[in-house]
Amino acid sequence: MKRLLFGLIAIFTSLSAIQAADAAQPVRYEGRIAGVVCSACSASVKEALMSLEGVKEVRITVSQDGSVPRLEITSTSPHLTREAAMKALGSAAADYQVQSLEKVSAK
Repeated sequence: MKRLLFGLIAIFTSLSAIQAADAAQPVRYEGRIAGVVCSACSASVKEALMSLEGVKEVRITVSQDGSVPRLEITSTSPHLTREAAMKALGSAAADYQVQSLEKVSAK
């Protein structure tokens, strides 16, 4: 009986560890953010977006041809939205506009 009990505990512990690891898998998001024209703008936006739960990395690529800068976010949250990103910007949302944000893949 003890062996069975210890075996069941080991199985449940293993399953819990696997589920926890799956939940923490990074998810990549891509989008566009208007208003970012310099490194100070980029740093401001990155700081705000890093405050979102689960966000591990924020990259902004300002193009040389004048098109809207590209936004890349890596997060453990599978439910990051454009609206949440705009809310994280707070009062800076008057200067920066997250035009799109879509989940593209898991890393």
